[in-house]
Amino acid sequence: MVLRGDNRGQSEVIGAVFVFGFVVLLLGLNQTVLVPQANAEIEFQHSKEVEGDMANLRNNIQQASSLGEGQSTRIKLGPRYPARYLAINPASPSGSLRTVDPGSDLSLKNVEATNPETQDYIGDSSTGTTSPAFPTRALIYRPSYNFHSQSPEMVIENSVFYRKFEDADTITSSEQTLVSGKSINLIGIEGDFREASTDSVSVDIKTLSASSNRVLVQESGTGRVQVSIQTRLSEEKWVGTLLSDEIDSTDSGATECADLDPSTTNDDGRFIVDCDYTGSGEFKQLTIFMEKGTEYSVKLTKLGIGSQTSDPEKHYITVVRGEQTSVPEGGTGTFTVEARDKFNNPVSGVSLDAGAESSDVTVSAVGNDITDEQGQVTFLIESTSDISGISQDPKFADVTFGSSTPGDPGFTPGKKENAEVEFKVQNTDSSGLGPTSPFTINPAGSGTVFLNGTDATGKCPNTKGTPLTVTFNNSGSQPREWERGRISFWSGSQNKNNPVSVFLEDNSSDGLVVTKPFETLQSNPTFDGNEETPVLFCIDSSKGGGTLGGDFFILQVEYGNGPINTYFVYVP
Repeated sequence: MVLRGDNRGQSEVIGAVFVFGFVVLLLGLNQTVLVPQANAEIEFQHSKEVEGDMANLRNNIQQASSLGEGQSTRIKLGPRYPARYLAINPASPSGSLRTVDPGSDLSLKNVEATNPETQDYIGDSSTGTTSPAFPTRALIYRPSYNFHSQSPEMVIENSVFYRKFEDADTITSSEQTLVSGKSINLIGIEGDFREASTDSVSVDIKTLSASSNRVLVQESGTGRVQVSIQTRLSEEKWVGTLLSDEIDSTDSGATECADLDPSTTNDDGRFIVDCDYTGSGEFKQLTIFMEKGTEYSVKLTKLGIGSQTSDPEKHYITVVRGEQTSVPEGGTGTFTVEARDKFNNPVSGVSLDAGAESSDVTVSAVGNDITDEQGQVTFLIESTSDISGISQDPKFADVTFGSSTPGDPGFTPGKKENAEVEFKVQNTDSSGLGPTSPFTINPAGSGTVFLNGTDATGKCPNTKGTPLTVTFNNSGSQPREWERGRISFWSGSQNKNNPVSVFLEDNSSDGLVVTKPFETLQSNPTFDGNEETPVLFCIDSSKGGGTLGGDFFILQVEYGNGPINTYFVYVP
């Protein structure tokens, strides 16, 4: 019997093999091509997400500084891949966020405060005190993606958020706030923060030292005010982009520090005139030089991120109210001081000791001698003096949180932990003063606002009066302001009717009617310390006849923080 072969099932087997092979090919294609592409898209979208998170973190740092309140930001460090049917995902990639020490301090150099007490801490050129300098940190996010190879690292430093690509340009995603016109804002970040994960983390920003305090400074000596920072950004990014709107317009279009010429400037509201970019490491030093002859408003803030942070301690005392105040003989007055840290922000809970430098004055705290939430203590001055022969007697009170003894001859006002407050005890009963005493009419001497001259210049388009410019000189260090005034007498040298009223600064609502009582002033002329200030008087002479030349009048002025001064004003 012969057996013959049977191939009737071969086609089905071969078909099954082909189908199986095709399925395996599809699964392989899905695993090697489609899954990586899908995961790369997930990583790309995460990169956009974390970019938004880092932008929020930068903005919250700025907000913590401006509001003085802590902030919190969620950062999604890494993406998670979804479960895939008949495919295998690699481990989800992580990202890291950490603080980085740039190696040198943030600093403000060649400055001195305009307030004498604050000057004890900020750059008094005569005593050689140091300028503010404090450490800070940069925040750097780095992803570890499996597929998206063009992802940048993201950095927050010196108020700027930017993305740094490995083989491409750095893209800044925010403005800078270091310098804005005459404002300088420095934020120091302290702490150690290190997180590497696929999860979201919370970045908590603590306000270690923040307030609304701004300190006026000017250049010390012959140099320029300098702001120095450590940065990973290029010189071109800073000069050509970030600072371009603050650099003097004479250097418009500059991209390097060498392009700037500090010898020529415009009156354009831009005050950066020069810079210096040095260093060879990862972080370079950028020093910004400000225009001379200008006062700058400085705000310093200390924030904490992560562990190893500390609240700054008390550093110096400054007088905030009551300097040059007037105290009636046998009466009382007050002044207020503030304890501050090295960031110029108030420190509460500081015990202060105070005393007077003379035996006929006592100084005591109003309530508690420990600084309140605003870092302040108000002190009461009590005078037992009986003054005769002079209109006022200068006295001094001492305040300290150091080891010095207030009122002691060895007390050193120039130390930053000490403050000396000058006030005037007034001769309220005018004992020993004659009618022509130089102390009651046209006051002179240190600390007074004295009349320096008159001239018939100026314009009075609103009141149509005859202009008279009277120049006063404030010989004290603190500003003085007129609150009330009167013209008690007018003497005319011509055969005419005397003027009815005089308007200050051509303000029709600020008329002083001759011989009438004191009136509250609307213009409130203010006289800065150690400066001359002209005041325009517009004389209503419409009902008179002849000229005003040769006339004189008696002007009496009540200052906001001092006595009533009397001036003989001559009309040339």
